[in-house]
This record gives sequence, structure tokens and C-alpha cells, in this order.
Amino acid sequence: MIYCYLSFVLSVPIVVSSLDHREDVLRRGSRDGDLPSNCTQNGSRVNCSSCSLAEVPKDLPANITVLDLSLNRIESLNDTLSGYPLLAELYLRRNMLKRLSVENFRGLQYLRILDLRGNKLTMNNGSVPSSVFAPLMSLTSLKLNGNTPHPWASDLSYPDDALSDLVNVSVLWLDGLTNKTLGPGFKKLAALRTLKLGSSVDGFCFLEKLQGDTFANVPQIEALILRDCSIAGTVMDARVFEPLQNLLLLDVSRNDEMHLGPLEKALVPLRHSGLLSLKMHNVVNPYSPCTKVADSFADSLPRNLTELVASSNSLSVLGDHVLDLLPKSLRCLDLSDNRLTFGAYLKNFSKLTNLETLKLNGGTQSFDLPSYYPPSQQFCSCQDSYHHTEPRENLTFKLPPNLRYVEIEEAGWAYSITEFHIDPENSLETLSLAGNYLPKLVGPLTGLNKLKVLNMSNCDISDISDTFFRDFASLESLILNANIFGSNILKTKSKPIFHWLANLKELDLSFTDILTIDRHVFSGLNGLERLHLQKNGVYYFNVDASHMKNLSFMNFSLTELSKLNMGVTDFLDDISRDHSVTIDFSENPITCDCSNLAFIEWITRTPVTLVNTERYKCIFDDRSEQYTSDFAAVQHRLVRECIPNVALFVSVAAATCLTCVTVAGMLLYRFRWKLRYLYYSAYIYYKGRGGDARGGGEFKYDVFVSYAHQDEEFVARTLSSELTSRGLKLFIHGLDFCAGDYISSNIVNAVNICRRTLVILSKHLLDSTWCRFEMQMANMKSVHTGSPVLVFLVMEPLNKQELGTELLYHIQNNTYIQIPDADIRRDPRLMGLFWTKLASDLKS
Repeated sequence: MIYCYLSFVLSVPIVVSSLDHREDVLRRGSRDGDLPSNCTQNGSRVNCSSCSLAEVPKDLPANITVLDLSLNRIESLNDTLSGYPLLAELYLRRNMLKRLSVENFRGLQYLRILDLRGNKLTMNNGSVPSSVFAPLMSLTSLKLNGNTPHPWASDLSYPDDALSDLVNVSVLWLDGLTNKTLGPGFKKLAALRTLKLGSSVDGFCFLEKLQGDTFANVPQIEALILRDCSIAGTVMDARVFEPLQNLLLLDVSRNDEMHLGPLEKALVPLRHSGLLSLKMHNVVNPYSPCTKVADSFADSLPRNLTELVASSNSLSVLGDHVLDLLPKSLRCLDLSDNRLTFGAYLKNFSKLTNLETLKLNGGTQSFDLPSYYPPSQQFCSCQDSYHHTEPRENLTFKLPPNLRYVEIEEAGWAYSITEFHIDPENSLETLSLAGNYLPKLVGPLTGLNKLKVLNMSNCDISDISDTFFRDFASLESLILNANIFGSNILKTKSKPIFHWLANLKELDLSFTDILTIDRHVFSGLNGLERLHLQKNGVYYFNVDASHMKNLSFMNFSLTELSKLNMGVTDFLDDISRDHSVTIDFSENPITCDCSNLAFIEWITRTPVTLVNTERYKCIFDDRSEQYTSDFAAVQHRLVRECIPNVALFVSVAAATCLTCVTVAGMLLYRFRWKLRYLYYSAYIYYKGRGGDARGGGEFKYDVFVSYAHQDEEFVARTLSSELTSRGLKLFIHGLDFCAGDYISSNIVNAVNICRRTLVILSKHLLDSTWCRFEMQMANMKSVHTGSPVLVFLVMEPLNKQELGTELLYHIQNNTYIQIPDADIRRDPRLMGLFWTKLASDLKS
């Protein structure tokens, strides 16, 4: 009792002195210190990273609590840091420190985080001497990895004498040394919970051999990270993890010489431990032909495991009872980047009663090229699948009862989704199949009664049955972007496919090749809130949206829409009175002339929120373009220009103009071809007939010919021979399209491998949806490359009403040539000049 009292009395002056000192430092810190060049201060935090400092600055404010000196050239610390006694965080990553000394951290009793990664502090007692960390009584995190580029050197050892003073450290990062154990000093690290040895990202690790006593002195740790440590399973002691009964996380990923057999033996001692997470990504050589998971491996796993990551292990075959023997506590299972196939073992899948998340994605990791041949005994022995005694039965696939999230992205699947039945007693809410090849959605796909999110983006979907979504009544989010079904499934007069989805809140149809869209395509979507239609070639939008009262966001950006139909705008104004509505109409060719005045007035007065207005693009009467967000000014200008003048003035002016235009038109029409070809002959004579100076190295073909099938005889017999004889290499879809590919894919490929696209413009072409698509793709290529692509060969006179605003826009902003009339066609010399001119334009 007396001893305790004396201890208390003696300690009081020390505590009071420490508090007085801290208050004094705080008072001084607000006045003292000038920051070195390039250093910045935010409150008590000072950032001097990447300032080319050769030493620790001496004149910083004394009251700083965080100091970042990373990415400098500091070779020695001396005792400068003692001038900043309130430091709580100190970052010295990637400097040139070679040795620490006992005075370096003197006085830093409040320091909690110390980062020394990426220096030259070789792992031994010379570089990290005893007692160097003794002043750091509050330190909880120390990062020393990235200091030993040759961890296999024989003179290296873990500096456990120095580390033994860090009794409060809970996180410790070190380089992993070859065949070295953690010394007795680690026993004193009672607070240590996380131990990380090396990393391919910010450290070095070459453990190779794990001995039975490697971790004997750290039984208290809860997380052990041994990623990319070149651990060889053939020399790994089966008792290496036996002392670690407190482990909650074990990460042995990217040790591709470990293999499943040795790992199984090492996990047996942890079978009844409290281990919750096991990460064993890429513990098998990636060039192994296949790997079979034995029942015994599943049985060896810790029984309390909740997360298992076993991706990139060349897994091809699972034992029939593997899924049955996995820990029943498992909640998250990641088997991505393996080679698993549909097999009998899946009958036990539903026995994973606590499983909530399943990942079967494709590979995202790149491997180094092989440096040696894998052992010859690596093989898989599988029973002949044609010999079986079990009777075949109709398949109803059972899912684990609590499985809520399944991710199978870019897994190399190539299926048409035909009839498939899933036991309805499941809890699946999210299913992602993005990045696979699923060309046809036929169905029925039944049993997913609780599914809320379905992601089938970038799956090359070209066809969807009108009954496919019949059994997805609970769906709230449907993501179908980056597919190719739009021009076929959503076109005018097509059957509605979404009317089953009354609870759908979000529909993503962006970049799905939509050219025209049926008025009733969204029928039944009464609960829809967000609609994405961006990055499509749609140029007219007049859908019935009267039932979609909950719409709050619509994205029309990067389409060919010049306006929204009045019925759509009135509907948007109506629902915006009840809740906020947002529209994105950016990067669209808004026609800023009298014909579109109503839509421009709507932009200026609507209560709907318009976003990205700085990217709204006006197309004026002279076909010039301008980004503008000031549509009020555009409206005022158009109102003045579009007001009708006095009837007499209009009549006189119209009559005068009509007379002049008629006379001039008759003269020009009578001599149009002779005048034009005289000009062309002179132009070609002076300019020469050389081709494109850039040559053909960039493109496989010179010209892609876009034409309606009624003009095929002209293209095949006349155009092709004339242009080919003048040195042009033509791509004609009737001859050069790849059989078996989708038409849209052939078109995109043709546009990309040809320097120019020649459009044979006739009345037949105006009725061809695919020809319009070819023009849109060529125009997009022109926008992206910044170079002209489209050339129009006008086969017959066409007026503006027949051409339409969009096509007229393309013609007036690109090269177009009209084929001569019948009189000139009979003159071989003039026709020769015409074909030479056309060839020259296509080459230039």
C-alpha cells in the first residue's frame, strides 16, 4: 500500500511536467517555424514529399502532428525530429536511409505511425540497432518493408532486438527473408495483430522454405499476409501455422509453387481455429494443365471460415463431395479465373447454407511468360463422362438458400440463354454476367423470384425473346448496355419486351445500336426512375411515356437527336411538378433554326433540370456548330428572325427572288455538267493525279461502298471497274462481308479498315435502315479521328424533304458529287474526267 502511494506521488510531477511541456510546445508552435520551399501546411499537418530534401527540415512549426517526408533524398535523420515532440504520424517512404541510430526518434513519445518503406535499411541489427525504437512508446504501426532487395542473402536477419521495444505495435510490415525465423524478440510484441511480409508492390519477399518454428514467436497475431513470397510447397513444414491459433486472416496468394497438397497439410492444424478469411489466389502454377480439388482439401479447411478466395489456380475438377465438405460457415466464395465446368459436384451446391456471395469471374491478372517447363507428372485423371449409371432427370438447379450476390463477369461463357429452371427457394438478388458471349436470350429462365439487379452488359446480345423477362417480376435494375440488339429488337413496330417488369427502376440501354425506337417499347414500366439511352444512333424519340410517372433521370447524350417530341417534353414538365427530373442532352446536334424554335423555348423555360449544358451543341442554318449553354440568347435571336413580315413585302420579295432563282436555275441546269467538267478538267490538269501521299499503310482498303441493293448492278458493273482501274481498292459489302458475322459488326469493321466511305445516294438508299447505319458509323469515325470520311455520289436529284435534316447535314458537311446526266454519259472523254475526279477525291 505504501509502495503504491509512493509510486503515485513520484509519478505526479512527471505527468504534470509532460503536460506542461506539451502545452508549451503548442504555444511555441503557433509562432515558430518557416516552411521550406515546396512544403505545404494544413493545420498541424505538413507535407514535404517530393521536395528533393537532403535532410529533415529544422525550422518547421514545433506543434505539427503529421509530417510527410516521402520521396526525398534524406540519408540520415540525426536528432532533428526531437524538435517536433507532438508528432503522431511520420512518413519517410522512399528516401535513402541506410542506418538508424538511437537518437533518431528521441522525444517522439506520441508517435503512432512510422513509415520507413522503400529505403536502404537492410534487415539486420546493424542497420536497425537495438533500442532505436525505445522512445516510441505509443507506436502502433511500423512499415519497414521495401528495404531489402536481396532477401535471400545469408547475413540477413529480422531485427527482433530493436523491434522488441515496440510493445504497443499492432501492425508490422517487414521484408520476407529466406529461411529465417522470427526471433525471440517478437515474443514481446504483445499488441501485434497484423504481420505482413513483403509484397510485389511495395516490398521484397523470398521466403522459399517455411519451417515449423518460423512463426513460433508470434502466436498472438490475427492477420498474416505472405503474398508473392516465392513459398515452395515441397519444403513447407506442415506445422508452420500450428502456433497461430488466433489467426483471423491468412493470405498466401501469388505463391504459385505452393500447390494445394502442401497447403492442405499446413491448414490441418488450423482446422478448429478461429480463422475467418483464407486468401489463396494463384497458389498453383498458371501453366498447369489442370488442377483437381480433392475432397480431403475441402475437409482440411478451418471450420469457422467465412471467406475463401481461390482464384487463378487452374481448377478444372472438383471432387463430388467438395462442396458438401466446405465449411458451413462460408459466406463469400471466389473461384474466379479457373476452368470449372458444369458437373455432378454441383448437386451439393445448395448445402453451402450460409453462402451469400459467389464470384466466378474471368481472369484479370497477367502472368509472366514461363521460364521453365512444368513437371511432367502434372495431369488430370477424369472418369469417362459417357459411362454413367445414374438415370438422367430434368434439371432444376438449387442455389444455396442465403446466396444473394453472384458475379460471373468476363468468364468466357458462350451460351444462348435457353430454357433453364432454378429452384425458387433462393434469395439471389444480384446477378452479373457482363462481358460474356450471350447472343440470344430465349428463356424461360425461371426461379429467380427475388432478383433485383441483372447485369448483362457487353454480352454481344443480338436477339431477345419477347417473353424472356416474364419471370423477372421483382427486377429493379436491368443493365444491357454495350450490346447489339437495339436496331432489331427496339425498332419501330417491334414487340415490347419489357412490359413484364413493372417494378423496374433503372434501365440501361446505352450503346445498344438503337436507330429507331418503337413508340410502345417502354410499355409496362410503370415504376421506372432512371433511363439510359446515350451513345446510340437514334435520331427521333417519340415514345409513349405517360405511364412512367416516377421518371427522375433520362440520358440522351451522344445520340443523333436534334429535339424531343412535344408530347415527351409536355410529359416531363408535368411529372417535374411532383418530383425532381433531370435530363442529359449533351453532345447532340440541336437544330437552332425556326423549325426547332419550340424545343429551344422549352429548354429555356422547363422546370426540368438540364445537366452538362456546357456541352449542348447548336447546329445553325449555315450548318456551323457551336457549343452553348445560353439558349435564351438563341431563342431571342430566332424569335426576331422568325416573326412574319408585312404580307406585301413578303409577296414582292418572294416573287422577285422566285424569278431570279428560276432564270438562274434554268441556265445553270441546262449547262451544269459542261461547266462542272470544264472546271474539273482544268483543276485536274493543274493539280495532277497523284494519290494519297500517306499511302495505304494505315488502311486495308481505300473505299467502302455504301449502297442499296437496287443499285447493285451499277456498283458491280460500272463503279467497281472504273475506280479499280484508277488504283483504288474497294470494299463492297455484297462481295467482302464476312459470312456468319453480324451485319452491324461487318459494317463497323468495313468503315474502320477503309480510308473513305462512298455513299451511292439514291431514293432506294433513303429507305434502307442499314445504309443509314453505315453513314452513322462513318460519321462517328470522322468525329473521333478528326479527318473527313464520307463522300456522297448523288445518283438522282433529291429535295430537302426527301433527304431529311440529318442526311442533309451530313451531305453539306462532306464531299458530294452528282453523277452526270445522260448527254454527258455518252461522251467517254467527259466520263473519264468524272471518274478521275471521283477517284482523286477519294484518294485525297
